[in-house]
Amino acid sequence: MDLYEAIIRRKSVRNFEDRAIPKEVLSDILEYAKSVEPLDDSIKINIEIVECSKRMFSAPYYIVIFSDEKEGHEMNAGYVMQHIVMYLTSMGLGTCYQAMTGAVAKCDAVGRKKVVASAFGYTDEEPFRDPLESSRMTQRELCKFKEEPSANIYKLIEAVRMAPSSFNSQPWRMVVYKHHMHIFVKKSKLYVRQSLNYINIGIALANIDMASDSQWIDIVKKRITVMKGKGNRKLEYVISVKNVLDNTMS
Repeated sequence: MDLYEAIIRRKSVRNFEDRAIPKEVLSDILEYAKSVEPLDDSIKINIEIVECSKRMFSAPYYIVIFSDEKEGHEMNAGYVMQHIVMYLTSMGLGTCYQAMTGAVAKCDAVGRKKVVASAFGYTDEEPFRDPLESSRMTQRELCKFKEEPSANIYKLIEAVRMAPSSFNSQPWRMVVYKHHMHIFVKKSKLYVRQSLNYINIGIALANIDMASDSQWIDIVKKRITVMKGKGNRKLEYVISVKNVLDNTMS
């Protein structure tokens, strides 16, 4: 199974075995996690693995990202975590994003805030599923198609569509052209919900980057000044993605 198929077919796992992962494997996971290039390297983050008793918590391990609170830190943390989650999945481990868990402290030793965590561990449960079994909105529900998109853009849309999100909220929306698309995130008046939406859109952007690498799709991502005013009371503009085979982005 290649990475693109894994992105499309991954599912959240909630039944973990009370079985220890070897220390050297945990060290490898943490080394990989800290090697992931973030969206914004000016935002300082700390990544830790927390070992738990499964008798007290739902999973034997949690990986957590603590972050300085700066503009974009939730999106940044979601982006990094999705790379980690897919790495764990590639190792055959089960994973499940955790919005809230008592297993992880609210802050790290230097006061950085917990932003996102994922449970992980060995499981008898299959970590993949048929995409048709997932409860996701259709591309037509998530996108406004200005033009018929190319095959490459279709693949990137699907990578976004199948991204995990808090409470399966799927807060992303896309305006799609043949060779590019503009990505928006839903707004919420509730601070907690909006924070989760930003984490979710970071996860979706990670899927775009991993999918493009896996499928040899050359892309550029750019925030276009004129697009910042294209949002509305329900949607906030995030970024535009272009397949570089095309020379226009409007």
